[in-house]
Amino acid sequence: MPRSRVLFDNLLLLPLFQGLSREDFLNIAGSIRLAFRRIESRQTLFEQDEVCQTLCFVLKGRLQVTTRSDDHAYSLTEWYDRPVVIQPEALFGRHTRYSRTFGVEAGAEILEIDKAAVRDVLFDYPTFRINFLNYLSAQTERLSRHTRRTVAADVDERFAQFVFARCWHPAGPKQVIIKMQRLAEELHETRLTISQMLRRLSERGLVETGRGHIDIPRLELLKP
Repeated sequence: MPRSRVLFDNLLLLPLFQGLSREDFLNIAGSIRLAFRRIESRQTLFEQDEVCQTLCFVLKGRLQVTTRSDDHAYSLTEWYDRPVVIQPEALFGRHTRYSRTFGVEAGAEILEIDKAAVRDVLFDYPTFRINFLNYLSAQTERLSRHTRRTVAADVDERFAQFVFARCWHPAGPKQVIIKMQRLAEELHETRLTISQMLRRLSERGLVETGRGHIDIPRLELLKP
């Protein structure tokens, strides 16, 4: 299968390009530079708080996303295995910086489009423009739901809420790097209560604990 056909088919899996015709795609490819590359070894693409200057798509491979607290006292790392666009909401606005660190494993394939090309060319296509606005609207709605959510009385549910609120994608494997005392402070509980809570979740197969870290095999099973 021709490389352009594979690239086109992969882009159609992403929300920003859904609905574009092949003719539109060929016109876009002919008018802007599509920086396509294959990652040969594990690599960090963007650091948290780095200025966003490109629209980046992971077309193939495993993406690793790490979110750190403002004081760097704890972090949450997650993995994603499907084609995805990386934080287009960070491309424009007053705070054009990534809110997380993004990396990929060896064998990943990515496509980057310069910010100026997105602004000057892609927005000329109504389908892309509507897709972009729909994506931003969905992100806003998701954040709004978090702010309206009532804090759970049960500590198990509060822990789930703590993790979900910091996730980039609300499913799949996660790892929380945090000290027991800090987690107790975040959940407004004692260390003993947190230890008992983690033991209960571990016995149910929902988490695996180690020194300073909590592994969650499938976040979707840990429903708040």
